[in-house]
Amino acid sequence: MKISRNLAIGFVVLCLSCSLDTKQKPTGMKVELDAFSGRPNPTWILSSSESTELLILLRSLPKKDEPFEEGGLGYRGFVLSGFEETENLPSQIRVYRKTIRMQFDRPESFQDIHGVERRLLFQASQRGYGSIVDSL
Repeated sequence: MKISRNLAIGFVVLCLSCSLDTKQKPTGMKVELDAFSGRPNPTWILSSSESTELLILLRSLPKKDEPFEEGGLGYRGFVLSGFEETENLPSQIRVYRKTIRMQFDRPESFQDIHGVERRLLFQASQRGYGSIVDSL
C-alpha cells in the first residue's frame, strides 16, 4: 500500500509532537507580521499543534555566517514570541529573508532551511492578511 508524502510528513510531525515532554508543549506562541510603520502590525496566536510544528522546525538549524539583514520601511519579516523558558529559545525570534535570528547572549543567525518564513506567509494569508502578503 502506498502512503502519500503529505500523510507521511504529517505522521512524523504528530509523532515528534507526541514525544515532547508535556512541560515543553508550546502554548500561546504569538506571530507578528512586521510590515507597517506607524500603525499596529497584524498578529495572531498559534494553535497548540501549529506551535509544536514551528518549535520542531526551529530546532537544529545550521548557523549562518552573514549578519542578519535588517529591513527598512515595509516588510521586515516576522517576529515570534511567547516561548516558554523550558524550550531553550530566546523570548523573541525574528524571521526575515530566509534567515532566523535568535538573541541568546549575543545575536545568532541561522539558515531557514525548513521554510519557516514561507509557512508564516501562508498562515498570514489564511488568517485574512492576504492583501498584505500579496503586496510583498
